[in-house]
Amino acid sequence: MPMADSGSLDDWGQSSPSILGEIDRDPDRALHVFMDIGYRHLMVSPPGAFRYFEENRRHDLACEVLLSLVADGFRRLRLYEDDGRPFLGWFRTVANNKARDILKKGNREVQVEDLPEVPTGTPDPVAAVFAERVRAIILSTENRQCRELLVWRLLYEFTNQEITLLLGEPADRNADVGNRYRNCRIALIRRLREHGIDPSDLDL
Repeated sequence: MPMADSGSLDDWGQSSPSILGEIDRDPDRALHVFMDIGYRHLMVSPPGAFRYFEENRRHDLACEVLLSLVADGFRRLRLYEDDGRPFLGWFRTVANNKARDILKKGNREVQVEDLPEVPTGTPDPVAAVFAERVRAIILSTENRQCRELLVWRLLYEFTNQEITLLLGEPADRNADVGNRYRNCRIALIRRLREHGIDPSDLDL
C-alpha cells in the first residue's frame, strides 16, 4: 500500500499517519498541515457536539480544539496510540470530547448529558474483515486524486459539495467533482471484481 501524503486527508485514514512522524522531523510543517487539514475537516464534517454551537462560533471552536492538540510541543497529539483503526476516528472522538468540555465550562443551557456519545459496540467480525478488504483496495489506489475522492466519498461519506470545499474549488464545481468521482468509481469497481468482491454488495 503506498504511503499517503501527510498533506492529504487520506493520510488520516491510516492507523499510523505520516503526519505524526513529521512532528519531530519538521514541526513547523507538521503544525501547518495539521491545522489546515484539521480545520477544514471540522468545518466541513463537524463532530456531533459541534451542532450545539452557533455556526458563527464554530470557527473559534475548531481552532480551540486544534490548538489543544498541538499545545506544549504536540503533547496531546503524542498520546495517540495506533490500535489499527484510522487516526481520523481518534481525531473526531477527541474533537467531540473537547467540544463537550468547552460546552460544559461555558455553562450553556444544553446539558452535557444530552450530547451524542461516540458510538461503541462490537462489530460483526465477518463484516469487519470484508470492510477492511474494501478499504485496503481503496487506499491502495495509485492515482492520488482518485484515492482521495474515493476515501472522502466512500470512507468518510462526504458529499460532492463538501469535497469541493475540501479541494478549495468554487462551489459551482461540485458537478465536475461528481464526474471525476464517477470515473474513479468505475476503475474501483473493476479492481474490486479482480479481487473477487461483488460491487453489488456495496453502496457505491
